[in-house]
Amino acid sequence: MRYSVLPATLGLHTAFTYQSDMPLVKGQVVRVPLGKRSLWGLVTHENPPPLPSHKALKSITGISPLVLSPTMCAFLEKVAAYTLSPPSSILNMALPSKEVLDTYGEEKPTPPTPDPDKVTETITLTSAQTLAFEKLQQAYDAQLKPVLFQGVTGSGKTEIYLQWLQTCIEKGGQALVLLPEIALTPQWQDKCYRRFGFMPTLWHSSRTPTQRRKAFADILTGRARIVVGTRSALFLPYPALKAMVVDEEHDLTFKQETAPLYHGRDMAVLRAHLEAVPMLLTSATPSLESLHNARQGKYHHVQLTARFESEMPHFHVLRKPRQHIVAPEICDKLVETLHQGGQSLLFLNRRGYTPFVFCQTCHTALDCPSCAVGVTYHKKTDALMCHVCGLRSQKICSHCGEETKLTFSGLGVEKLEEALRDLLPKARIAIMSSDGMTPNKMKKMIADLENHAVDIVVGTQMVAKGHHFPNLAFVGILDIDGALHHFDFRSHEHLVQLLTQVGGRAGRGDFAGDVWIQTREPDHPMIQSLLHKDPDALSAHLLHTRQQQHLPPFGKMAAVIISGPHEKQTREYAHSLATHIDEAKAFARQQRPHALEVLGPIPAPIPFAHKRFRWRFLVRDPQGPLQPFLRRWLGYTHPPFSIRCQIDIDPYDFM
Repeated sequence: MRYSVLPATLGLHTAFTYQSDMPLVKGQVVRVPLGKRSLWGLVTHENPPPLPSHKALKSITGISPLVLSPTMCAFLEKVAAYTLSPPSSILNMALPSKEVLDTYGEEKPTPPTPDPDKVTETITLTSAQTLAFEKLQQAYDAQLKPVLFQGVTGSGKTEIYLQWLQTCIEKGGQALVLLPEIALTPQWQDKCYRRFGFMPTLWHSSRTPTQRRKAFADILTGRARIVVGTRSALFLPYPALKAMVVDEEHDLTFKQETAPLYHGRDMAVLRAHLEAVPMLLTSATPSLESLHNARQGKYHHVQLTARFESEMPHFHVLRKPRQHIVAPEICDKLVETLHQGGQSLLFLNRRGYTPFVFCQTCHTALDCPSCAVGVTYHKKTDALMCHVCGLRSQKICSHCGEETKLTFSGLGVEKLEEALRDLLPKARIAIMSSDGMTPNKMKKMIADLENHAVDIVVGTQMVAKGHHFPNLAFVGILDIDGALHHFDFRSHEHLVQLLTQVGGRAGRGDFAGDVWIQTREPDHPMIQSLLHKDPDALSAHLLHTRQQQHLPPFGKMAAVIISGPHEKQTREYAHSLATHIDEAKAFARQQRPHALEVLGPIPAPIPFAHKRFRWRFLVRDPQGPLQPFLRRWLGYTHPPFSIRCQIDIDPYDFM
């Protein structure tokens, strides 16, 4: 019999026809030859039209016991259609590695047998928390719409939705919890163990092949009752999925910025809809997209407006002094907090030691040889590093080639830590940033903070991601001015979220919380709004501004990024695409009236990255959808082999 099979690889838009003597069904995972490779793939159709008589059919060479459900197949198809990604690339995310599939069926799954003796955490909910839980439970029973669960920092959201997940566990189903960062999984794992008496199954890129094989076997047999992972866990085939949670739904790391491009939160909502399971989106600072959906009645909206047994921190703002890295008032608060036995956090969203490196011979800034951006000096590793492509380089000038003295300028977390050690030599200071941070290192750092083995934390945006620091009394936020004038239309939204999340780490235990923001523009309207407006009023203001400008969520947007190794060829192809815009618009107008506009092409703000020259288009329409226009427009020409044409539906990165 003939079967259409889509190989799990990158970049294929069509399936291929193969033959097999064994009867197969749609969704069956099989092994097929493709060129000189042997790949796992998915049966997409039975009995496709026959090939021309002169073409011999290749045979399916292996059959896996794994069969994807019709719902799972529909989910993969819809993700590919919405993101305009090659279907094979989406399938490649859904199937585990070749090593896992080759041994699937051999690994013995281990059930997470609850041990009542290990359940050490029982939570008594407040009246407000009980009311919120009852509303979540009603939504679970109704299974009609996603729930946006908004609670201020420290309000006990996690404990409430763990109790909500108990319903799923008791009914024998599986629950999926998506987290924005790998580093958060150990903390969540411990919470789950204390609450349920068993460890959840973890799925993320840092798991070893052996751990992945075991986890996959447990998931496929339904023995994995709770799966905790990053966005990649969304694409696993769960046989008994009964509940889904996207924790910190506002977090930007849910958006995948490498092909295939998609937003994990939005695709999770799609999967929950197709699976007909309840979906929870949690955040203290919800995205404007989710708030808009709640106000439109597409989501239920459950709120917690008070902290659990503690007060909200007090925010203050002060002008950054020219002569000091850290304002004297913040230094005084650090000393005061240290003497009182509390912990402090200084937030600076710059990794490394200094963000600017200059050559003293030719007097130019050092750039990454693969990208048109400056390198950052990391003193702990004595290396220059590009924060775009990750390339580490020797301390040699990229312009004149001299191994010479370098001048360092600017402030990073390593330099800030160094300055604090001079100021407070007896203080125990730690850096929390993504550089070298593994789940195990994060687990140790959290334990050190909880056991008060650290007095001051110097952190990047990693500190804003849902951590609970019960002894943290003071937060100093040092540099936010770039976000006040950034060209990204979401910059003010992200700034409010970041300041609220970072400040929300303070005052959760016995210490009252104080948050000081150091800025060159203390009178900026956004800073004043943050200090004096309630969060709902501030969100309403930002949404009103977006609506006036027809920006998401009041309009659709897509980016088209053209990149190639040769500057002239890349530029010429981008301009050749522009010649077909009007023709594609005319076609789109036949389908429906629209106010679609295409901006560009222009060089990308980072015009050279990963050794490729980059040009961008931006497509906007107050109504949408944009996919029919994009298919038509980009179908007029086929890029040369070395040129990549990347489509980003609902873009978050404009660089």
